[in-house]
Amino acid sequence: EKEEIEHPNNSFSPCSLQDRKCLQKQQAKRVGNGNKMRSSGSHREETRPIAQGSCQSELHRALERLAASQSRTHEDLYVIPIPNCDRNGNFHPKQ
Repeated sequence: EKEEIEHPNNSFSPCSLQDRKCLQKQQAKRVGNGNKMRSSGSHREETRPIAQGSCQSELHRALERLAASQSRTHEDLYVIPIPNCDRNGNFHPKQ
């Protein structure tokens, strides 16, 4: 089993060269992945529930309903309310 080493020249980046914010996120992601120890054999992700705010859990339910909806007309999709959440998963105040 050969471990794949990420080189800057061969790693895929979805960012354009002018998008500094995206490039910084990709750089941080690569640095974070480099610090993790790689194990040989089967690797399982730890699946523990992430604490979500009330708005984020409602948004997740709305997205699941959108994904499961069979009808694709605009009127049918407008029936599903999509909450306005902040970064912490809480509701934004009325704008």
